[in-house]
Amino acid sequence: MGAVEDQTTALRRAMAEVKRQGAPAPAAAPRGRQRVIAIGSGKGGVGKTNLSANLALALHLAGEKTCILDGDLGLSNVNIVLGELPKWNLFHVLKGEKKLEEIVFRTQWGPDLVAGASGFQELANLDDATRARFVESLGILRAYDNLVIDTGAGIGANVTAFLQAARQVLIVTTPEPTAVTDAYGLIKSLAAAGRTENINLVINRIPSVAEGRKVAERIRAIARQFLRLEVELLGMVHEDEAVVKAVYQRKPFLAMDPKCRASAGVRAIAERLRGKSAEDAGDEGALGAFLRRLFG
Repeated sequence: MGAVEDQTTALRRAMAEVKRQGAPAPAAAPRGRQRVIAIGSGKGGVGKTNLSANLALALHLAGEKTCILDGDLGLSNVNIVLGELPKWNLFHVLKGEKKLEEIVFRTQWGPDLVAGASGFQELANLDDATRARFVESLGILRAYDNLVIDTGAGIGANVTAFLQAARQVLIVTTPEPTAVTDAYGLIKSLAAAGRTENINLVINRIPSVAEGRKVAERIRAIARQFLRLEVELLGMVHEDEAVVKAVYQRKPFLAMDPKCRASAGVRAIAERLRGKSAEDAGDEGALGAFLRRLFG
C-alpha cells in the first residue's frame, strides 16, 4: 500500500510542477472558435501518437479544454500511451451501439479522449455511408477549445481525409532518412489534393537543434521548389530517455518528467499553436467547417 501511495504522491507533485511551469490559464475561447489539429506522419514509429497525447496535455495545462480523437482507425493506441482502458470506443459508435457522447472518456491527466478501435480491420477503410454517420456524430465536440486528432500513418483514405479537413496540420518526422522521405510524400499527397496552407512540421527525436533544423530546412526547401508550398517548422522534440521510461509506464512524459527536454519541446509547440488564431467559421463553428470539409 505504501508503494502505491508514494507513486500517487510523486505523480501529483509532477503534475503540480507541470502546471507551475505552464503559461497562465487564458480566458475561455469565444463560442464558435476552436482549433481542429490533425497530426499525421508518413510512416509509423516516429512518435506521432506520443506527441499527440502530450500535446493535448500541454494544451489542457495551459487552461484550454481539449479532447483527443484517436483517428487511427484500425490500429489505435492513444489510450495505451495514456494508460487508460475505456470501456467503449469508436467501434461501438460506428456500429450504432453507442452515441459519441456516451464514449467520451475523461482521462486521469485532464484531456478527454474519444478512443479508437484497435484491431478492427474493417474500420481502416470505411465506406461512404459509415464515414458519414461517424462524422455526423462528432457534433458534441464543439464544446472544446482544441480537438487534437491522432491520425494513422501513411497516406490512406481516412488519414488524408482528416488531414485535409483540419485547419491545422502537423506532420511528424524524425531525422531518419526514410521518415523524412515519407513525410515529404505525405505533404506531396496533401498538396496534390489541394491543401496549400497551415501545414506544419514537427521534427521528433532530434539529437541536436542543429540537426533538427537541417532536416526541417531540407523538407521545406523541397516543398517550396517542387510543390510551391510553404511548410512551417512548428517545433522540435529532443531524443530523451524520459520518453522511453514514460512509454513503458504508460504515462505522458510531460506528467512524469515536466523538466525534461522532450517536455520543454512539447510545451513550446503548444504555445506556438495557441499563438495561431482559432478558427471562426461563422454559425457552423470550427467543427462544423471541419465536418463540411471532411464530407467534401
